[in-house]
Amino acid sequence: MPKMNSETRSWEYPRTYSKPIIRTYTHRGIDLEKKEIWIDFVVHGDEGPASAWAANSKPGDALGVMMKRGKKELYSPAEHYVLVGDATAIPVIGAILEDLPESARGVAILEVYGENEEQFLDTKADIEIIWTHNSHPQKGSNLASILKQRELPIASRFAYVAAEFSTIKEIRNYLRKEQGWEREELYAYSYWKSGVAEDRSVTDRRTEMVKDDG
Repeated sequence: MPKMNSETRSWEYPRTYSKPIIRTYTHRGIDLEKKEIWIDFVVHGDEGPASAWAANSKPGDALGVMMKRGKKELYSPAEHYVLVGDATAIPVIGAILEDLPESARGVAILEVYGENEEQFLDTKADIEIIWTHNSHPQKGSNLASILKQRELPIASRFAYVAAEFSTIKEIRNYLRKEQGWEREELYAYSYWKSGVAEDRSVTDRRTEMVKDDG
């Protein structure tokens, strides 16, 4: 695992041949006093190293955790929110819902495998939560089509969208080019790309986001 150099205050990473497998997750909760952390894994068989570990892990199994320093705001202040995500986005969207003020209004469109995958997501805000089911997310998503059927806010708005690469691209184009949303009103990032492992798709996913920033 990477080690912290106490003199330079920087991480020292192992050589390529001995590097561990890395996957990125938004933690669902953390308790520093109890030294506990909650992570939701989307289990899709043994195809991915993280989900395979989660499905077969036992008490005492080791899992290295690295976190970025500092706190990043998940959303911008607004009166209306549009939250869209597949199963991989539930932890971060759940965190946003829990943090939104009572005055906030909007909609959350969430796609999971089936009805038994739906979760209770607590929020003080007036948010309509829509669940849609998709047993084969690798073959496409209904998130974009459902969003396009909604009447969207026209002012004081912010959208957080996280899902598969092609879905993010379609939704970003729809909101930015067809609906005229400004760049600062939207955060859209693909957590995964169908058929490509996270470490191999990261360049494509980041490049697509940079295009929008430009």
